[in-house]
Amino acid sequence: MTDDLLARHIAWAQQHWDEPPTRMHRRGVEPDSEIGAPALDEKWRRWLEGIGNYRAAFATIGIEESNVTCGHDDGLLDCPHCGGSGRITITRGLYRWPFRAAMAKAARKRVPDGWPALDSVVWQVASHDWSVDVAAALLSWRFPIMGDPTVARQVALAAFRECRKNYYVATPWRRQQAAA
Repeated sequence: MTDDLLARHIAWAQQHWDEPPTRMHRRGVEPDSEIGAPALDEKWRRWLEGIGNYRAAFATIGIEESNVTCGHDDGLLDCPHCGGSGRITITRGLYRWPFRAAMAKAARKRVPDGWPALDSVVWQVASHDWSVDVAAALLSWRFPIMGDPTVARQVALAAFRECRKNYYVATPWRRQQAAA
């Protein structure tokens, strides 16, 4: 059962994996380079700066807005949210890299002593052609619990479940100013 469930979670992760940008350099030279290093492309720079940077993983790129009802009775004319119109504007941003945002949330989850961080398990599996066995073998050098294939699969399943639970394309809704 665990193997089938793990395979489904890995297949889901492969579909939603955020690939790095393919273009690494742009024309010109880095402005602060003393030896004339090629300039990095901005998308590539944002990708590099986002690795291990919690805030960069949550950078938003677009905004969706919706007009929705305020949720109070029609008789409330001095509502601080809608100004009596009964409609409010809700805004949410779209994550630039939603899978990386999910991994950043998984990294903050506490794990039992002796377990690797959940994001490092996902990263190792993805880095080694989505093979749990290869990732477990590499992680077992530092975390002996990963040497047992059954436990390694359970840890990997927990890591992928946590990423899937935290995967959102859009940020949570926020109230904005009243609609006119």
